[in-house]
Amino acid sequence: MAMTMTVTKQSDWGKAYYYATQLAFDHGLDLPENIDEWSTKKLLNYIAKTEKAYGKLSAIG
Repeated sequence: MAMTMTVTKQSDWGKAYYYATQLAFDHGLDLPENIDEWSTKKLLNYIAKTEKAYGKLSAIG
């Protein structure tokens, strides 16, 4: 059974950061230099833009 991850506006910084890094890795993208200093809101915006351009994170498993 494949597992998926969902990020919402209520997600904490750690979950948003993990999702953003996995999303970039999944699509072969380079991460911005200072992504570890971004706010949760900025991470969520990055995730939304990246998903719109490249698609959602692939299921694990």
